[in-house]
Amino acid sequence: MDISDVIQTAINSNQEPPEYILPSTRNQIEHNKTTIHKLKIDINNLMTQYKDKKNQLERTEEENFNLNSLFAPYRKLPPEIIAKILCNTIPSSLDTWPSPSIDDWFKTYKNLTQINQKWSKVATTSPETFSELDLDIKPSESEKATKLLKLWITKTQYKLHLTIRIGHPLKVRLLIGPLYDTLNNCTKLHTLTLDTINFHVNSHISTLSDTNLPSLQKLTIREHSTEFELHPIISTNAPLKAPKLQDIHLQVFNLKAIHKDNLSKVQRLTLSSNNFRPNTYFEILRECLQLTHCTIDMRNEMVIAQMSKKSKSVQLLKLEHLTITTHKELPPLLDIIHSPNLRVLEIKVAIHALSAKIESIIPFINKMESLEQIIISGHAILDSRNDFELGLKKKTNTHWEETSNRETHRITYCGDSETETNSEYYEGASGPEEIEEEEENDDDYIL
Repeated sequence: MDISDVIQTAINSNQEPPEYILPSTRNQIEHNKTTIHKLKIDINNLMTQYKDKKNQLERTEEENFNLNSLFAPYRKLPPEIIAKILCNTIPSSLDTWPSPSIDDWFKTYKNLTQINQKWSKVATTSPETFSELDLDIKPSESEKATKLLKLWITKTQYKLHLTIRIGHPLKVRLLIGPLYDTLNNCTKLHTLTLDTINFHVNSHISTLSDTNLPSLQKLTIREHSTEFELHPIISTNAPLKAPKLQDIHLQVFNLKAIHKDNLSKVQRLTLSSNNFRPNTYFEILRECLQLTHCTIDMRNEMVIAQMSKKSKSVQLLKLEHLTITTHKELPPLLDIIHSPNLRVLEIKVAIHALSAKIESIIPFINKMESLEQIIISGHAILDSRNDFELGLKKKTNTHWEETSNRETHRITYCGDSETETNSEYYEGASGPEEIEEEEENDDDYIL
């Protein structure tokens, strides 16, 4: 029997191997060690070759992918389309609730400035991408908000539309002062919206009046209140240093927050308030000598009741477009306002203004020779259409917009939250039961 067969037989048995096969066994073991070592070296070499080949494959695939990208359709997108794509990455308080945080805006800034060179250039040169900034500031974030505003201003190439939301009581000068200082001498700020709570408007305007705003054209101030008590009218602030300011929207309790020097240059004015003093409206309007467009939304029925047709006339000689929203009944404003150049009169009847009589404005219309168009919108207004048109002495272009009982023009304030209709109408109820409950609680909110 061959020695290799004897060794194999000994391996397969549990007996002690014969002495004569041990030298051959030791020689075979040493030979196998040498073979194993060589095989490991060969495998290592093959693994190295494999990795090299794999890396080569990946580099070739990546190169081919990049070469194919030269034919990709997105490379042919015009800057206008790229700008629209980038704009869709910008957070919006209209699309999300709660409002985008300061950190969300920092992330957006990074996304817009750290993409490929072409797209980054579009982001920094397009008038849309860095034109909007909505800061919802919490007490601990004023410093971060100031830093973000500085970054945004450096990237804004054209007009900046800035919204500052402050839903918490803040020490205005201490925490918000640096933010307003950032706006000092800013030539890019076009519109500014201040969204505040609980009668802090004067503090903000007072702080803002120390800031030079050379390019500001539109100012909107909205005030939310959770306090159901009568606050005194605070003395008027110093005038804002905004020589181009022509459009002011006030949705506040204290309508005197804006200085008369600013009002004298305003061309567009919106007044929406629960102010308890009817003369306040007239005092403001009398200062607006350049006014061409005016919107008045009176929410306090006591003010309307106190208005007298014998009040001193308000001369608005340049007024061309007047919009009045009524919530209870039509205020006697039209008997007080003297506007010989008025061309468009718009009356909006809120869903709950069941006592509003459209026919009451006929005497005003008949004496307005310049009036070219009348727009009447609201719920259940078509019942008055025939009597209204029969009362007109001259043919006037009248447009009627009947809205359903699920639509409203209101801005509803409930605690710290807000549901605002920035468009013409807001579908605020899902059925008759909700509508009835909404109508019953119309007096339970205050601006």
